[in-house]
Amino acid sequence: MRKEIKSALGTHDRNSVGMNRTFVKVKKCEEPKVYKGAFNLPCVSMKTSAELMKEVNKGLSLHNIQYKKKREHLLNCQRQSVKFEIEVMQMKDIESMHIIRLKRLEGNVVDYKTMCSRLLSSMRL
Repeated sequence: MRKEIKSALGTHDRNSVGMNRTFVKVKKCEEPKVYKGAFNLPCVSMKTSAELMKEVNKGLSLHNIQYKKKREHLLNCQRQSVKFEIEVMQMKDIESMHIIRLKRLEGNVVDYKTMCSRLLSSMRL
């Protein structure tokens, strides 16, 4: 039996059959995290998470705020001495509603609040 398999395969052994497979890595779209808790109305939108990320990018560019993409829906931002995060999240139990979560990491609280209010007012949520 073994000789029959080797002869059918020719010069290859049976372990080498199927070794020329190519695996393609499929990029999966990351879903936004789910937000649970209290929220401000100016931070809520009915737009998709992708549309909100475009609005956030426009607002950051408009106000000359440097940012670095940490994940698909999370940005680390900095302007002068204030460092903060912006994350687009999905509202709990409401799939069509998203929220922009802002979190101060470093810097003056007053400067952070002023910058966030200007940023949110420039976005079309």
